[in-house]
Amino acid sequence: MFPQFAVYCLQLVLELGESRHALPGYLGSTIRGVVGGSFRDLVCVTRAPTCEGCLLIDRCPYPYLFETPSPPHIPPPLQKRFRQAPRPYILDVPRVYAGEPTLELGLVLVGRAFDYLPYFIYVLNETGRRGIGRARIPFRLLAVADGSSNDGPVIFRAEEGIVHNGVPAVTLEGLRHQGDMPLSQVALEFLTPLRIKKYGGYQEGGERIEFATLLDLLLGRIETLAFFHCGESWVPDVALRQAARSVRVVSKNLSLQRLERYSNRRQQKLPMHGLVGTISFAGDLAPFLPLLRMGEYIHIGAGTAFGLGRYRLHCSL
Repeated sequence: MFPQFAVYCLQLVLELGESRHALPGYLGSTIRGVVGGSFRDLVCVTRAPTCEGCLLIDRCPYPYLFETPSPPHIPPPLQKRFRQAPRPYILDVPRVYAGEPTLELGLVLVGRAFDYLPYFIYVLNETGRRGIGRARIPFRLLAVADGSSNDGPVIFRAEEGIVHNGVPAVTLEGLRHQGDMPLSQVALEFLTPLRIKKYGGYQEGGERIEFATLLDLLLGRIETLAFFHCGESWVPDVALRQAARSVRVVSKNLSLQRLERYSNRRQQKLPMHGLVGTISFAGDLAPFLPLLRMGEYIHIGAGTAFGLGRYRLHCSL
């Protein structure tokens, strides 16, 4: 299943300036916004006001990463469905920042987006000099390490200024474990707001969320990321979606968390509220476990590029 689909998990360590206490408690949209803006400023060579119509749109890293256009060769039904492709990165920011001198960020790059890791490092270094937040708090990128394991190698140190190899690809086959078959119950603990736009609006109470709901979101996300960024064919898995209907909900302990972000492009505040908490399921779960483990890296729902829809998977017999 999706043999070419791969993600690369990285752990970034930032050192923040002395005035860091002026930063907001939720930094996800702040960091994503300033990095995206700095990325365009630093890599755009035409200085055109928009990427649309630019001669370099198919070669420039900024539109590929932050305004990902759909390739012109995709089938007409997909052209109507995807005016833009899903972003090939996920930025994980701590849910609450309390003024610590160092800040650890997670960065997941999908497929060929991993080739642009040196651009991310360069942009973060330059962004640190400019500062983040309204107070322009400076920071310094100290190190980047393989984040797929607790003891992954460091591939970049500020004092060296060199990016080393050593980040393994995370694949669905690699997330299939020998002890999966007996497992009959899982719990998804949502650490950042889950935003599901279904049944005519965003789910605010979670009453209608079933396992099939989440599996459809997750499988659809993997299908689109694999198609646009990993060279996979577009073949939606109908049988697996059908099988997901047999998995039942055991318990729900979800609550609405309200968040907002300020959009510089729209010049207004936008809602980012969603569900946090735990939902448990029981049934024949072995076929779904590699997908659920992959979801810990790529998140589900709306706003994944901002770190939303992040969950931790708990399995039991």
